[in-house]
Amino acid sequence: MDHDSITYYGRWEHLDNGGVQLNFQSGFEVIFTGTSAAVGIETAGSASEYMYSIDGGEFVRVLNPTAGYNTLATGLAAGEHTLTFYACNQGARNRITGLRFDSGAVLKKVPDKKTIEFIGDSITAGWIGSGYINWLYKCYTWQTAQKLGFGFNVVARGGIGILVKGSDALNMSDRYFRAIPYSETIGKNETYPMYDTSRYTPDYIVVNLGTNDRSYSSSEVEEAYTDFLAALRESYPSATIFALRPLGGRDITGGDGYFKKEIISAVNARRKAGDKNVVFMDTTGWVEVSDFADQLHFNYEGNEHIAERLAAAIEEYIESASGTATTGSGSGGTSSSATASGTATTGSTAETPSPTAGTGDSGTTTVNPTNATDSSGTTGNDPTAATQDSPETGESSGETTASVPTEPGVEPPAGTDPSLPVSGTPSRLGWILGGIAAGLLVLGGGGFALWYFVLRKKFGT
Repeated sequence: MDHDSITYYGRWEHLDNGGVQLNFQSGFEVIFTGTSAAVGIETAGSASEYMYSIDGGEFVRVLNPTAGYNTLATGLAAGEHTLTFYACNQGARNRITGLRFDSGAVLKKVPDKKTIEFIGDSITAGWIGSGYINWLYKCYTWQTAQKLGFGFNVVARGGIGILVKGSDALNMSDRYFRAIPYSETIGKNETYPMYDTSRYTPDYIVVNLGTNDRSYSSSEVEEAYTDFLAALRESYPSATIFALRPLGGRDITGGDGYFKKEIISAVNARRKAGDKNVVFMDTTGWVEVSDFADQLHFNYEGNEHIAERLAAAIEEYIESASGTATTGSGSGGTSSSATASGTATTGSTAETPSPTAGTGDSGTTTVNPTNATDSSGTTGNDPTAATQDSPETGESSGETTASVPTEPGVEPPAGTDPSLPVSGTPSRLGWILGGIAAGLLVLGGGGFALWYFVLRKKFGT
């Protein structure tokens, strides 16, 4: 896996056997010639769960791969093909020993593209539906990147927050900067190696955190969020950072959602400090009640709607980044203006051809990694190998073999009514109450009309 033609997205590290380990939800792409492709998996089971696509086709999800070489494609037409491969869920830590192609296959780097990284909790990790299926391909993150044409990766964990740890031993303010994806063993905190953020630099970063931090005070969240934005900026001087009004959960606080005001204050603090490349993105009105599978998580349709609006909002920002950028509008969402200084960092131009990969013993071409170039143009060289912990795995939705799902660790806020609408979106309840009040008002029931407006205030517009 040290071939220069392999483009990595996200976090990966070298293994002593010449392979690589993908941490969090990271992946790679490569163009190859020939009629077949296979991937070498070091460890069988859910810790190696992956998904892959050939030539941009439908993704295949493999939940419990076997150790050794797993066939990805056979019988392809002669010529060039593109392999896209990703760790599929938040717990998968794919230890890949190599890639195998036809004898004499030529590998080529995919055209360079802009990159985007998503930071968040279970919603961003791809926990979808009431059954909590951890399916990255259906998540808003993957869909947003595809709509933008960006390479992407995800750093997310169910139940985590800016301050809250959830089922992890660290919160995201700390976990993000560690080389190991997660651990439930608190006593191991001091042994976690730090991650070298210079190894991979995304052009854009989307932060969707705050939903799980409701046990903390407003001031605590605002301070921690401000510090996290500052730490991200120190790691990535040129990246554009989008701080989202947290996705997930009914808006039960009159439009402020989960720490909307505090996140705006954190963004403003950074901008006043001279960081004009951090932007608050207001997601109010992006989703409706029908987009939720429960009180916090989205169904497949909800993820699609978020991706549509988020991709549109990012495109809008990029187009107007040299002037006044209106962000968060997407397709039908509420906008929030922010002035950008300069133009957002863009990807470099495409690279072409590469040498022929080495030939394996069986007449096949085998690639065994250690010096591959990541999508930011840097070469990874981190000797630290992460330990294996038991990951949370997702439930099968018809793809390959199934495994048992586990709770992502995000609990609904106490007293939340799942029938309540998201603020800023029309609701059936509002229209029904409006009709009743109108009728009573005609009959002279002014007091009842007042009753309607009180209820309308309580339940949203």
